[in-house]
Amino acid sequence: MAKHVLETDMAPSFEKLSSGSPGSSSSRAVSSNRSAGYQDSGADIAYTLKQKGVRVITRSSSPQVSVHEGWAFPDTEEGIYSAVQQGATHLWANTILFSSHPLQTMDKLAPLATDIYVVGQPPGLVENFDDKGYLNNKLREIGGYTLPSSWTVTLKNFNRVLQQIDTYPVVGKPVRGRGSHGVKVCHDPVQLRQHVEALFNESPFVMIEEFLAGQEATITVMPPTPARPQYWSMAPVVRFNHESGIAPYNATVAVTANSRVATGEEMNDHAYKNAMRQCEAVARLIGATAPIRVDVRRFKEDSGFALFDINMKPNMTGPSRPGREDQASLTAIAAAAMGWDYGTLLQNMLWGAQSLSAFRNDGPGLPVLAAADYDVEATGSLDHDKKDTLDMSQAADNVEEDSVVAPDQFDEKYQTTKKEIWAYYAYYIGNNGLSLFNFAPTAFQNLLSQAADSNGLLMFAGKMRSINSIVLLSNGISFAIQIVVFLIIGSFADFGQWRPNILIALSIIAWAIGFGWLGVHDPSKWEAATGLYIIGLIAYQTTLTFWTAAFPGLARNTAEMKHKAEELVAGTITRDDYDFADTMKRSQLSNVAFYVQSVGEIFILAIIVGIMFGVNVNESTANNNWGLSVLIAFVSGVWLLVAMPWFILEKRRPGQDPAPRNIILAGIWQLYNAATQILRLRQSFIYLIGYFLLGDSLNTTVTVIATLQNSIVAYNTLQLTYLLIVGIAAQAVGIYAFWFIQQRYNLGTKTMFNTIAVAIILLDGWGMIGIWTQRFGFHNEWEVWVYQAFYGLFVCPWYSYSQIMISEVTPRGKEFLFFSLFSIIGKTSSFIGPIVSSAIIDASPSGNNSMPFYFLFGLSLLSFGLLLFFVDLKKSRKEQEVFLEEEKRRLNK
Repeated sequence: MAKHVLETDMAPSFEKLSSGSPGSSSSRAVSSNRSAGYQDSGADIAYTLKQKGVRVITRSSSPQVSVHEGWAFPDTEEGIYSAVQQGATHLWANTILFSSHPLQTMDKLAPLATDIYVVGQPPGLVENFDDKGYLNNKLREIGGYTLPSSWTVTLKNFNRVLQQIDTYPVVGKPVRGRGSHGVKVCHDPVQLRQHVEALFNESPFVMIEEFLAGQEATITVMPPTPARPQYWSMAPVVRFNHESGIAPYNATVAVTANSRVATGEEMNDHAYKNAMRQCEAVARLIGATAPIRVDVRRFKEDSGFALFDINMKPNMTGPSRPGREDQASLTAIAAAAMGWDYGTLLQNMLWGAQSLSAFRNDGPGLPVLAAADYDVEATGSLDHDKKDTLDMSQAADNVEEDSVVAPDQFDEKYQTTKKEIWAYYAYYIGNNGLSLFNFAPTAFQNLLSQAADSNGLLMFAGKMRSINSIVLLSNGISFAIQIVVFLIIGSFADFGQWRPNILIALSIIAWAIGFGWLGVHDPSKWEAATGLYIIGLIAYQTTLTFWTAAFPGLARNTAEMKHKAEELVAGTITRDDYDFADTMKRSQLSNVAFYVQSVGEIFILAIIVGIMFGVNVNESTANNNWGLSVLIAFVSGVWLLVAMPWFILEKRRPGQDPAPRNIILAGIWQLYNAATQILRLRQSFIYLIGYFLLGDSLNTTVTVIATLQNSIVAYNTLQLTYLLIVGIAAQAVGIYAFWFIQQRYNLGTKTMFNTIAVAIILLDGWGMIGIWTQRFGFHNEWEVWVYQAFYGLFVCPWYSYSQIMISEVTPRGKEFLFFSLFSIIGKTSSFIGPIVSSAIIDASPSGNNSMPFYFLFGLSLLSFGLLLFFVDLKKSRKEQEVFLEEEKRRLNK
């Protein structure tokens, strides 16, 4: 989608505000005068974006390249609305913002709030944090930041504060302002009084600050993006050639004449790295949505840096228009050091635009202080040894290599808690498959066998079919419907905070189906049983998928991963170390969830045994039928009970921002983008194929063996329950053993996954032998017991590790979409495999139910070879990063 960019321009002076935007109604200070306003940078931005192919709407239809005027619209209601009427979709707020700014208050823009996007900081945020006194005081309250001693004075308390200052020089400056306007080094009380009293003519609040005599630098912090979801620092820019101890105003001396990027040798100084981390922490704390620039300076030449000026709207001039080759801003200088030209810098800022709705709703990240809170005494001693410092033994990459940024963003309010994790595990105890995936198929097949004619056939889908054929076709129908469900829901689930509602709704449907079986236990109702079976499989598989998709987010928001991210940024671990820790944390959550579910399932089965004796299932066929329906309903009730903690304790973590589209169009676009760009994720695509083939083989293998098993034990509910207990007990041991071995020997996810694939091949090989002989090959009761143990020990870990593998090849922030796509592939495989197997059985002259094992053995072998030799998870991580970066660019075209 093409962007029509409007720039608003405003001189940061009270006079201009009066004639255009009325300004803030608070009693805080207004900005100081800058005669040229922001017209120079406004023209630079508009001209450069045009050169980059962005459609830019300018105030004049043909602005002259050599002059500043005519490029940017005024930030009045009339100016902004005029540009919007001309087709502007993105507003570049190259201006000073405040809570009563037209961008915040214009009623005319309200209907367009979700369709218009803004580059800039939210007005409420700027109103508070552009005030140096307010922000510095809050940083001191929080602690952990290196700041110079300072005082915020008014006419009321100035004399009292003046008497307390016994060390000079100090700096007097406005609490709001740009550059070095009004900033002066005062060497004695007389100079300080004269200067502060002059500043009172501009503002009722003035800052007095300890003079920092050492080296000065400035650090630009960029906001998070999907491709780089953390605040990160550009290279520090060192300032020199000060005038009277202060860096000269850039309107007087171009910053290119007195600024340079820190050298690689300088970046080895821990003080730089410490300052960068503190600047990032400030941006994260206040919730900046656009670049901020933080000025830092050493107390003396051999000391650390203190943060002394946080600029919410850095100057953005650039060397773009002819004759302005020396007009790079400090941020542009830093960007050039990392390989970004001025246009690339602007494009990256444009990609971070937020909807006007979000822009208006984003408030300050810290509580607002009333103006009266500025009547303060000294905020700190001039004794440097007593300063609050941020003790970080961190290392960053040299400036040539850019700053290290952890791939995951952390927000304290979304940090995963132990209660939340155990609630996640508890849901899986209920969604164990016993009701709709184990006993419901048994009940369904049981009723079919009783309703069938003497030849074991029933009329189904216009043809007389065998029971096994009907079961396989019903599976295919169910899985085909699931594809549609996943396409509809999965494309939108990664946006906003509504994802938990999906699982809640689907769970309610599943419980209703489970209780519905209480009314279906007579052979005459086999058609109703077919409907319950098909819908039940849909409900079970969709709930399982959307529950599973939450575990990467849970793992990456744990305190352990936050610690690893800090270590990565500090340079004490490598990116490979971080990725391995991420893998192991995801493996832990997935495997422990499976283990806890298995143990819980054993207890449920033990209760079920008691229920079966109570119902007396062995007394008659009718009792056995009723027993199956009762246990399906019982397990559904358990599921309902243990699901409640997860629905209550799950934190509604924000998903992707659909900007610049609404959520419906964003969902459709994301689905289209993933489908068309999947080949760029080569490793993901290869795993997708392997997952399809091996999943097809396993799903069909389980179905074929289940039909053979049910025939051997004659649908006896009690005996089936005993078999399940053995299988689930083996499953618990198997998953625990797999996870223990993985931890003990630091094995990767792929190694564990390949081991499971070998077990599936052996299972199909054993079944294939049963084609040639009746002595073994799933023809005997003892084989059923051995199968349950083998399946639990060596094959069941598939249900954990296949999902962990999906998370390995899924780009961050796309979990619900990709898990849905993989589920679609899984359901497609389950749709094709059973139909092929049903056709093989029907085509067999003897109707041999073991014939599909030829097909399944070859399929398992093929998929194993593909996954073993062609999937590289390390390459996949690199491909995912490129994919996210390119998606961001396409999204803003």
